[in-house]
Order: sequence, then C-alpha cells, then structure tokens
Amino acid sequence: SQARAFAPNSRTIPTRSTSLPSFSPSPTPRHSLRLHVNDPTKSPIASLADKIQTILAKTSPLNAAKLSLVKSLAGDYDAAATRQKLDGLISENPVLMLSFTTCPFCIKAKSVLDAKGSKDSDSRYYKVVELDVEGDGKAIRAEMGEML
Repeated sequence: SQARAFAPNSRTIPTRSTSLPSFSPSPTPRHSLRLHVNDPTKSPIASLADKIQTILAKTSPLNAAKLSLVKSLAGDYDAAATRQKLDGLISENPVLMLSFTTCPFCIKAKSVLDAKGSKDSDSRYYKVVELDVEGDGKAIRAEMGEML
C-alpha cells in the first residue's frame, strides 16, 4: 500500500510499503563471561586459563616463577606434614581430584566422573579436595606443584 497523506489533526496514520528488517539477538552473546551450561570449558575465561597454562608448561622457564608464586601464596606451612597428608590422600583414594570450586575444567571433570559412577555426593567413588575451601589447600597445591 502507498503512504497516505498525514495531517496533524487527522486520524489517518501514514503507512509504508516496505517493512523494517526484523531484529533478533543471537542466542549466545559472543563475549559472554558466564560459564557455559553444557561445557564450562568453552567459556572465554576457561580458554584464557588454558592458554596461560600452556605457556607456563613444565618445560617453560616461566614454570619456576609460577611455582614460586604458588608457594608464596601458601605462606608458611609444614612441607613435610603437607606432603604426608597429600601422599595419604593419594594412597587412600583410587581416584583423587584436587579441585577449585570455580574452575571450569574441575567442574567439567566432576561432571564426567559423576556421569561415570555414583552421583550420590555421600558415596562418590572418587574423592574431591576443594583447594579453595580447605584450610591448607594452598599448601597442598604448592606441594603438588613440587611433585609434578
């Protein structure tokens, strides 16, 4: 249809013969910082963490700096007692996971383990030690870094 004449006091509303293109936002924002529901390792933060870990691989000279930082964050601790605790956790549990509650790779790994075995949190067939929750978690992380 053609546009009709429009007068300020008239009740006639102009119309257009062409319609505006419809806009619908994409279902997933490109720069979303949220964890992905189905795969938390696909988030931009997880991708960045993976790249940093690759750069700081054991063969990299930066690895020594990373281990030094982890030890400094742990503060003063009894290395022998922490190593003994870590060795005990390893020997007592067929599957042991040292985890961080917010780590997307840890979340995915726990999900995979739950899918493979018991989902009952009281009778998991694997042991999870959340290093960011445990009082000596930073010390355990530092000693684990020395073991690898």
